[in-house]
Amino acid sequence: MGEATRDESTAIAQRLAAVAELFVRRSGDLAECEWFCADACDAVAAEVSAVQHISHARAVGQVHRYEDVTAKRCHSPGTPLSS
Repeated sequence: MGEATRDESTAIAQRLAAVAELFVRRSGDLAECEWFCADACDAVAAEVSAVQHISHARAVGQVHRYEDVTAKRCHSPGTPLSS
């Protein structure tokens, strides 16, 4: 059971790292757009929800989790966390 828990934790970390990388990419792409109705979080969440087959709200939670972890570790925004 311990090994399964470690495997699950690794998979979660990899998924969040992918979300973080996508957020960083999209944040740069969308920075130049002044009149968007959605921000980078919404844009990334839309892609994440489509790929993972989850609700938009749940995907937003994953993006916010990345932002929270980034803030707590005092990384500058837009810098992916190293694994």
